[in-house]
Amino acid sequence: MNSRYERLSNAPENLELKIVRINSRNPIVRRKLMDLGLLPGTKVKIVRRAPLGDPIEISVKGYQLSLRICEAEHVIVAENGKVKQHDSTSFPKRR
Repeated sequence: MNSRYERLSNAPENLELKIVRINSRNPIVRRKLMDLGLLPGTKVKIVRRAPLGDPIEISVKGYQLSLRICEAEHVIVAENGKVKQHDSTSFPKRR
């Protein structure tokens, strides 16, 4: 991943990642993901993918959670949380 922002849906399996932010304009989706424990700073790891790629199973806060790809696309992660402040591949911050 080269220490840059990436969507959880595109991340490789068995790599420890840190959530940078939830990037959803829909407050219901954002709230659902945060209620499931997907908060900025939380460590996650993709355990496995379904045979057709959807859903994915992740390990977060000591439990296993299955997310659809459309939900995982809203979770922005970085390898080990090491993200440069002014990385050109990052998503712009919302105002």
